[in-house]
Amino acid sequence: MLPRRKAIRRRLLNCSRADFDKLILDANLNCTQKQILDMFISDGLPICEIAYRLEFCESNVRKILAGAYDKIAFL
Repeated sequence: MLPRRKAIRRRLLNCSRADFDKLILDANLNCTQKQILDMFISDGLPICEIAYRLEFCESNVRKILAGAYDKIAFL
């Protein structure tokens, strides 16, 4: 994972729910990105569990998370 994405992940893990929701809204994430990011950050689910629940492959979940992190990085 790129250092920029790691920093964003730490930022999301340490922010309040209200700040998390505001970041997601401001980043203009699509529905799938919101759902996966919420499951990963808020619920603390591992990528393999998210992939299983949504019937995606793990690589797709990783790509979607990376895209969400990149959108948040430009705020």
